[in-house]
Amino acid sequence: MKRKQKLALIILVFLVVGFRAAAAGSAENEIAIGLHCHDQGQYTNAVLHLSEAIRLSPKNAAAYLHRADSYTFLNDMKRAIADYSKGIELNQKEANGYLSRGEAYTKIDENDKAIADYKTALSLNPKLARAYADLGDVYLNAKKDIAAAKDHYAKALKLDPTDRQTQAALKSISNQPTPELRPVPGR
Repeated sequence: MKRKQKLALIILVFLVVGFRAAAAGSAENEIAIGLHCHDQGQYTNAVLHLSEAIRLSPKNAAAYLHRADSYTFLNDMKRAIADYSKGIELNQKEANGYLSRGEAYTKIDENDKAIADYKTALSLNPKLARAYADLGDVYLNAKKDIAAAKDHYAKALKLDPTDRQTQAALKSISNQPTPELRPVPGR
Protein backbone atom coordinates (compact mmCIF):
# COMPACT_ATOMS: atom_id res chain seq x y z
CA MET A 1 0.00 0.00 0.00
CA LYS A 2 2.83 2.38 0.76
CA ARG A 3 4.17 1.94 -2.75
CA LYS A 4 0.81 2.94 -4.24
CA GLN A 5 0.68 6.01 -2.00
CA LYS A 6 4.18 7.06 -3.08
CA LEU A 7 3.27 6.56 -6.71
CA ALA A 8 0.06 8.56 -6.28
CA LEU A 9 2.01 11.35 -4.57
CA ILE A 10 4.59 11.42 -7.37
CA ILE A 11 1.85 11.57 -9.99
CA LEU A 12 0.14 14.37 -8.07
CA VAL A 13 3.38 16.36 -7.90
CA PHE A 14 3.93 15.96 -11.65
CA LEU A 15 0.37 17.06 -12.34
CA VAL A 16 0.71 20.16 -10.16
CA VAL A 17 4.09 21.09 -11.67
CA GLY A 18 2.80 20.40 -15.17
CA PHE A 19 -0.31 22.50 -14.55
CA ARG A 20 1.78 25.42 -13.32
CA ALA A 21 4.05 25.19 -16.36
CA ALA A 22 1.04 25.08 -18.66
CA ALA A 23 -0.49 28.10 -16.91
CA ALA A 24 2.76 30.04 -17.28
CA GLY A 25 2.86 29.13 -20.96
CA SER A 26 -0.72 30.26 -21.32
CA ALA A 27 0.12 33.58 -19.66
CA GLU A 28 2.92 34.09 -22.17
CA ASN A 29 0.51 33.27 -25.01
CA GLU A 30 -2.01 35.76 -23.65
CA ILE A 31 0.71 38.40 -23.45
CA ALA A 32 1.71 37.72 -27.05
CA ILE A 33 -1.91 38.00 -28.20
CA GLY A 34 -2.38 41.14 -26.11
CA LEU A 35 0.70 42.74 -27.66
CA HIS A 36 -0.53 41.85 -31.14
CA CYS A 37 -3.92 43.44 -30.38
CA HIS A 38 -2.17 46.53 -29.01
CA ASP A 39 -0.01 46.82 -32.13
CA GLN A 40 -3.18 46.61 -34.25
CA GLY A 41 -4.80 49.44 -32.28
CA GLN A 42 -7.25 47.06 -30.59
CA TYR A 43 -6.54 48.36 -27.09
CA THR A 44 -9.67 47.01 -25.43
CA ASN A 45 -8.92 43.50 -26.72
CA ALA A 46 -5.31 43.93 -25.62
CA VAL A 47 -6.53 44.76 -22.09
CA LEU A 48 -8.70 41.63 -22.08
CA HIS A 49 -5.84 39.32 -23.08
CA LEU A 50 -3.36 40.98 -20.76
CA SER A 51 -5.87 40.74 -17.91
CA GLU A 52 -6.11 37.02 -18.58
CA ALA A 53 -2.31 36.78 -18.52
CA ILE A 54 -2.34 38.51 -15.13
CA ARG A 55 -5.00 36.11 -13.87
CA LEU A 56 -2.83 33.18 -14.95
CA SER A 57 0.44 34.68 -13.73
CA PRO A 58 -0.25 37.44 -11.17
CA LYS A 59 3.45 38.13 -10.56
CA ASN A 60 4.27 38.76 -14.21
CA ALA A 61 5.51 42.37 -14.28
CA ALA A 62 5.52 42.51 -18.08
CA ALA A 63 1.80 41.73 -18.24
CA TYR A 64 1.01 44.67 -15.96
CA LEU A 65 3.31 47.04 -17.85
CA HIS A 66 1.87 46.06 -21.23
CA ARG A 67 -1.70 46.35 -19.97
CA ALA A 68 -0.81 49.79 -18.62
CA ASP A 69 0.37 50.78 -22.11
CA SER A 70 -3.02 49.77 -23.52
CA TYR A 71 -4.85 51.68 -20.78
CA THR A 72 -2.75 54.71 -21.71
CA PHE A 73 -3.93 54.47 -25.32
CA LEU A 74 -7.49 54.17 -24.01
CA ASN A 75 -6.81 57.39 -22.07
CA ASP A 76 -7.52 55.66 -18.75
CA MET A 77 -4.62 57.13 -16.81
CA LYS A 78 -5.87 56.00 -13.41
CA ARG A 79 -5.74 52.34 -14.43
CA ALA A 80 -2.55 52.86 -16.42
CA ILE A 81 -0.77 54.34 -13.40
CA ALA A 82 -2.06 51.56 -11.15
CA ASP A 83 -0.72 48.91 -13.55
CA TYR A 84 2.60 50.70 -14.07
CA SER A 85 2.92 50.88 -10.28
CA LYS A 86 2.20 47.15 -9.90
CA GLY A 87 4.63 46.29 -12.68
CA ILE A 88 7.30 48.44 -11.03
CA GLU A 89 6.57 46.81 -7.66
CA LEU A 90 7.18 43.41 -9.26
CA ASN A 91 10.29 44.52 -11.17
CA GLN A 92 11.90 47.62 -9.68
CA LYS A 93 14.82 47.50 -12.11
CA GLU A 94 12.68 48.08 -15.23
CA ALA A 95 13.54 51.65 -16.31
CA ASN A 96 10.84 51.71 -18.99
CA GLY A 97 8.17 51.14 -16.34
CA TYR A 98 9.20 54.35 -14.59
CA LEU A 99 9.47 56.18 -17.91
CA SER A 100 5.97 55.13 -18.97
CA ARG A 101 4.44 55.91 -15.58
CA GLY A 102 6.13 59.31 -15.75
CA GLU A 103 4.50 59.91 -19.12
CA ALA A 104 1.11 58.97 -17.67
CA TYR A 105 1.65 61.33 -14.73
CA THR A 106 2.57 64.09 -17.19
CA LYS A 107 -0.71 63.56 -19.05
CA ILE A 108 -2.69 64.26 -15.86
CA ASP A 109 -0.44 67.15 -14.77
CA GLU A 110 1.13 65.28 -11.84
CA ASN A 111 4.42 66.83 -12.86
CA ASP A 112 6.42 66.35 -9.65
CA LYS A 113 5.61 62.63 -9.72
CA ALA A 114 6.52 62.54 -13.41
CA ILE A 115 9.88 64.19 -12.73
CA ALA A 116 10.61 61.70 -9.95
CA ASP A 117 9.80 58.77 -12.27
CA TYR A 118 11.89 60.14 -15.14
CA LYS A 119 14.84 60.60 -12.78
CA THR A 120 14.43 57.06 -11.43
CA ALA A 121 14.32 55.74 -15.00
CA LEU A 122 17.56 57.58 -15.74
CA SER A 123 19.21 56.26 -12.59
CA LEU A 124 18.46 52.75 -13.87
CA ASN A 125 19.34 53.49 -17.50
CA PRO A 126 21.30 56.72 -18.07
CA LYS A 127 21.11 56.19 -21.84
CA LEU A 128 17.32 56.54 -21.99
CA ALA A 129 17.07 59.53 -24.33
CA ARG A 130 13.27 59.63 -24.12
CA ALA A 131 13.44 60.26 -20.34
CA TYR A 132 15.69 63.30 -20.88
CA ALA A 133 13.36 64.60 -23.58
CA ASP A 134 10.31 64.08 -21.39
CA LEU A 135 12.04 65.88 -18.51
CA GLY A 136 12.74 68.74 -20.91
CA ASP A 137 9.05 68.88 -21.79
CA VAL A 138 7.97 68.97 -18.15
CA TYR A 139 10.53 71.61 -17.23
CA LEU A 140 9.53 73.74 -20.20
CA ASN A 141 5.75 73.39 -20.14
CA ALA A 142 4.91 72.86 -16.48
CA LYS A 143 7.81 74.36 -14.56
CA LYS A 144 8.65 77.14 -17.04
CA ASP A 145 12.33 76.43 -16.41
CA ILE A 146 13.94 77.12 -19.77
CA ALA A 147 17.49 76.42 -18.59
CA ALA A 148 16.56 72.96 -17.25
CA ALA A 149 14.54 72.23 -20.40
CA LYS A 150 17.50 73.15 -22.63
CA ASP A 151 19.85 71.02 -20.54
CA HIS A 152 17.59 67.94 -20.72
CA TYR A 153 16.86 68.36 -24.42
CA ALA A 154 20.61 68.64 -25.11
CA LYS A 155 21.24 65.43 -23.13
CA ALA A 156 18.48 63.66 -25.06
CA LEU A 157 19.94 64.76 -28.40
CA LYS A 158 23.43 63.69 -27.37
CA LEU A 159 22.02 60.16 -26.96
CA ASP A 160 19.66 60.29 -29.94
CA PRO A 161 20.62 63.03 -32.41
CA THR A 162 17.89 61.91 -34.86
CA ASP A 163 14.96 62.74 -32.55
CA ARG A 164 13.19 65.41 -34.59
CA GLN A 165 10.64 66.23 -31.91
CA THR A 166 13.37 67.01 -29.38
CA GLN A 167 15.35 68.92 -32.03
CA ALA A 168 12.29 71.09 -32.69
CA ALA A 169 11.64 71.63 -28.98
CA LEU A 170 15.22 72.73 -28.36
CA LYS A 171 15.21 74.97 -31.43
CA SER A 172 11.98 76.63 -30.30
CA ILE A 173 13.59 77.74 -27.03
CA SER A 174 17.20 78.18 -28.13
CA ASN A 175 16.79 81.94 -28.64
CA GLN A 176 14.87 82.48 -25.41
CA PRO A 177 17.03 83.84 -22.63
CA THR A 178 17.51 81.66 -19.61
CA PRO A 179 17.23 83.29 -16.18
CA GLU A 180 21.03 83.16 -15.85
CA LEU A 181 21.45 85.09 -19.12
CA ARG A 182 18.87 87.85 -18.56
CA PRO A 183 20.39 91.26 -18.01
CA VAL A 184 20.16 92.50 -14.46
CA PRO A 185 18.27 95.84 -14.29
CA GLY A 186 20.45 98.81 -13.37
CA ARG A 187 23.77 97.40 -14.56
